Amino acid sequence: MPTQRQPPSAYGLPDLLTATLNIRSINSKAIHVSELIVDHHLDILALTETWHSHGDDLPLRRSVPPGYSLVDLPRDVSATDANLLNHGGLAIIYLSSFTARRI
Repeated sequence: MPTQRQPPSAYGLPDLLTATLNIRSINSKAIHVSELIVDHHLDILALTETWHSHGDDLPLRRSVPPGYSLVDLPRDVSATDANLLNHGGLAIIYLSSFTARRI
């Protein structure tokens, strides 16, 4: 991964630096995710298989470095599925200067 910003593209716009990662549970990896974003100057990081159950999940919140924001979608586990593991879940961590929302 590049560690420096690329010059503007031929269209005069800066290139976005994005990445995706199948995290297979954010619980013990929050610091590593935050460091990955900062160390590689990512604009957007998409995480799959976060295994989080709600938007206030502490490890998920800890993975967002200063200057970044988060949009997430935990996997919905209904009361009838209480015995199942909560695999799934998505999170997009992006520069706070961007605007993002769930659609």
